[in-house]
Amino acid sequence: MPEQKIVIECPKCSQRLRIEFTERTVGITCPKCAEHFFWNYETHVKEAPLRSKRTIFSRRRAVIIGVAIAIAFITCVMLLKTISVTQPTKLTRSLLGSSKWVTVSYGDLLDRNAIVRTGQPLGTALADQSLRGAVQPFVDRYSYLLQHVVEMTFGADVYPHNNVVDYYSIGAAQPAWVAIFRGGRILVTTDNNSHARVFVIGDEPRAAYKEGYSIIRHCLSSLASPGKSSPLKVDVFAYKNDYAKSELSLCLDPFSFEATDFPPPSGKLPVDLIGLEEFFDNNGELEAAKLDGKKGLILYARKGSSQTVAGHNISLADFAVAYRAVARAGDNEAFISLDPHRDPTKVTVNFGGFLEDTRIGSVVLEADKRFKTITSGLDPNSFKDLRSYTRQSVPTFLTSSERDIVETDFSNKGNWVETRFWFYPESIRVDSDFSYTYAQIINPQFTADAERSRDDFGSPEEFAEKKKRTLMLSVRENIDHLNRNYAQYERAFTELKELTSVARLMAITVWLRKAQPDWLDVDELLSVDLPPFKTDREKIQMIAVTHASVSSTATDANYVRNNAKIEFITPFLDRTVKSLFLDYHGIAKYLCYKNGAERTLSSRYEDEAMNLMSEFGNRPVRTIIGSKDDLKAFASYVADRAESSVRAAAHIRDDQLASDKRKLEEIRLRIEEIEHRIKASPSESEYNSCVDEHNQLVNEYELIRQRFNGKATLLNKSLARTHLLSIVEIGGGINLEAEHFGINKTRESMKLRHLQTIDEMIGPTWSSIEGSQWIKSRAEARSARHVSTIAKANWTTETRTKSADIRGEHLTAGNKSYWVSFSDGGKSWHDLLRLPGPSYRERMYDASKATLHIAEFRAGRLDSYIIARRDGTDRIVFSKSNRQDVVKPSEPPTWWAASQ
Repeated sequence: MPEQKIVIECPKCSQRLRIEFTERTVGITCPKCAEHFFWNYETHVKEAPLRSKRTIFSRRRAVIIGVAIAIAFITCVMLLKTISVTQPTKLTRSLLGSSKWVTVSYGDLLDRNAIVRTGQPLGTALADQSLRGAVQPFVDRYSYLLQHVVEMTFGADVYPHNNVVDYYSIGAAQPAWVAIFRGGRILVTTDNNSHARVFVIGDEPRAAYKEGYSIIRHCLSSLASPGKSSPLKVDVFAYKNDYAKSELSLCLDPFSFEATDFPPPSGKLPVDLIGLEEFFDNNGELEAAKLDGKKGLILYARKGSSQTVAGHNISLADFAVAYRAVARAGDNEAFISLDPHRDPTKVTVNFGGFLEDTRIGSVVLEADKRFKTITSGLDPNSFKDLRSYTRQSVPTFLTSSERDIVETDFSNKGNWVETRFWFYPESIRVDSDFSYTYAQIINPQFTADAERSRDDFGSPEEFAEKKKRTLMLSVRENIDHLNRNYAQYERAFTELKELTSVARLMAITVWLRKAQPDWLDVDELLSVDLPPFKTDREKIQMIAVTHASVSSTATDANYVRNNAKIEFITPFLDRTVKSLFLDYHGIAKYLCYKNGAERTLSSRYEDEAMNLMSEFGNRPVRTIIGSKDDLKAFASYVADRAESSVRAAAHIRDDQLASDKRKLEEIRLRIEEIEHRIKASPSESEYNSCVDEHNQLVNEYELIRQRFNGKATLLNKSLARTHLLSIVEIGGGINLEAEHFGINKTRESMKLRHLQTIDEMIGPTWSSIEGSQWIKSRAEARSARHVSTIAKANWTTETRTKSADIRGEHLTAGNKSYWVSFSDGGKSWHDLLRLPGPSYRERMYDASKATLHIAEFRAGRLDSYIIARRDGTDRIVFSKSNRQDVVKPSEPPTWWAASQ
């Protein structure tokens, strides 16, 4: 009877191997990749279908056929490479025979109360199709669930998979493509050994991969860079994300292939990254650009003032960030805004266009924050009074608050009027010829503007109608002054000068996007390494009080400049409730402000005030600030307390007047008594004595009377001249959306014609042309691929265990450890992955209940715990677990030890 043969697959390279069937455990070495592994009929190694007797050939015949197949395969591969370099080098069997879609619900994982950049809660914004850009950062990231869905469907991977972006820390040096993948629209997971999964939006995986290849290739190149011993096996899955339903749809029939290299798309001219890097190293002022069909992208610059971004010379990395923000941000276009925070004492920093953790992002954030100085006088970081410093460069500078003091009668003293300040790119202009061959920057300056906060109006329609019309006059004048004198403000504040440099970078990349040079590999810019940088995600709310002594006569700007005082009161939020309010009477007055009641009615709130003092007396004031109204009440209370302190000082003088008044009355009575005695005809000696005493008292009375009248006059003037104004700044931002930049196609641009005239005279080194120094980037159509290599993880099996129906394995790779245990014939599994940090991810899949538990731990504590349940055959629902008692896993985990 002939031997029974079986075909298995190598767990490392998937090479099909024919072995003799046995129920014993046998050791096998793969002839292709030299991987040594153990196999028996119960192991997790994928098993190919058993062959019938008729499919078992003699060794010689098998060798001949194998050689023929190999020759045919190599020929096919060479043909595929000839046709298109983006085609895989080897096609492998799909996991399923036909297309199958599964719906993945992530709605329960969302924080629907999170505030998006429009100020709306996420739950409301999800239903509005026009707000896709605002909700994209909140929902795209849930693509990470798809890796778990694949393992729920096909079983745990041989080696554990991680999101590729986990290999790049936030704020650390990394290639430009990483932020796109961190956003979540494209997800790549890998065992960092020889396998990767790509999840890309589309209807069909092969077409979706081809569409996104220009970006995806950078990531896959980092996993399959030259020098790795085996090709990278790639499974591409197509998926969709329905924001309104909070659902992903995943096609479980992937496009699968192997490749050792992921070259640039065929037929495209490379961008000369070396030439561009040399160009930016010359630190010129970016002026223009050209698209040359033979050379590629050429940039032009003139000698000017030092060009910096976040204090560093402008570099190729900054240009790559600008390109990424304009061309590869999806619906979440470039912007920066300071928006409401869940904690009303803070503001949220929102970025669009993947500008977070970049130098450009830092510049636009700092430029936006500088509005705080222009409106209140305080530095947004140090909170120092910068009015005198600003006036050294901008002599006519007045803050909005100072303009209020000059222009108003204080009838609205203490009102809280919210204003959002913005920089817009509509004034930025680039002239281009009609063929988009040349681009010339004409105006690189953003325009400042302001509007009332949308929260001040009852409806979106009312907001749209009145947001500009109802601006306070002082704010309007403040903004107009900034736009008219921007060059002076640039001298005072570096970030405003750097904002102009950002405008130049963005303007050229916007023009480049409009030109749509399909023949040019512009996405090669995404391979550029970005320097380490980290931007804030939130900022403390800045609350200030401006006060001045104002005479009854007209007050001019000079008087206000010399006499207005600013008090930064945000630090009061960190004082204890007891130290700020002193007793429950003070809290009761605060509650009057909160409830819009007169302070004379504070007795109504004394019971509530005593409860607050009892519960929060020794805690920071910010703990009782739960809403914007609470913050307004706090600001009003502190502002009026500042006014009360002035009046308290006046009351001290008033007490002194009362003392003088009592003395005057006492002297007057004594004088009257002496006068009665004199009228009674006393003796001569007694008369003289009375007269001397009378005259002495009269002199004392006159001295006290004069002192009394002087103090009274001073007191009255002081009380009449004390005025205070409470101001609070919330919100604002910088719009960098490409559609708002002015790209003007024209034949009439004198500057553009001049550039065309002198183009041939400009070289890759500084050239003097018509009194100006010019330089342009070298463009030699050469490829300088930047490949950021991720070190391969060599997983090694430390231990294998088997007990009854349970089998387990422990693997290690450097400072990573992985334990996995299979039961129920391999259908159910439990695994634990330890990563550096240390952090842990523990999962448990119960096949009988079609349920997957996923717990993640950071710094020894439970960070998240979610559960995935299969709802029918084509729907999986992810939800949060309410359990908080899950402890950090042990090593080895107790459930793994049970398999021994």
